[in-house]
Amino acid sequence: MQRNEDIRGRRGGLVNSSLTTPVAPMGMDIAFHYACPFCQKVIRVSSPLKPVVISCPQCHKQFPIVPVDDALIKFMQVITAEGRAAACQEFV
Repeated sequence: MQRNEDIRGRRGGLVNSSLTTPVAPMGMDIAFHYACPFCQKVIRVSSPLKPVVISCPQCHKQFPIVPVDDALIKFMQVITAEGRAAACQEFV
């Protein structure tokens, strides 16, 4: 495992040096991308399991979205151990 001062954050900056051990993910959420039919802004929606109406943050218009299959979400959660399996094993 690397020392704290060698661990870099997502943007390349050093991670808070007061941390002694990196924290592994404890869960996951799957986001889906929907294009606003009015302005084409791509909007991330976290696992929409029911038909809902969302509001575009850019043009502020509302539109309905098609939900995703709950079985697919559960499958992804199982095969990734709720996201924990995605952690880089060099740091765990």
